[in-house]
Amino acid sequence: MEYAEKTAGLKPALDFGSEDFDLFIISVSTHQPDDIFSPQLDGLSSIAHKISREATKNGALVSIESTYDCINMIC
Repeated sequence: MEYAEKTAGLKPALDFGSEDFDLFIISVSTHQPDDIFSPQLDGLSSIAHKISREATKNGALVSIESTYDCINMIC
């Protein structure tokens, strides 16, 4: 995160309502901690719910990136 702050001007958000951000880029782990081939979508559900409760700026873009690999699986 330090590199992104220094080189691209990105900054962390502690919540979705305190800053006037136009864009949120979120990375969420979507696999079981002990088995990267087993999905765990609790984090994805949690962050989507948090955004819907806290986001205050209309028209802000949200990109949620997942670490889960769908190769060889039906997603």
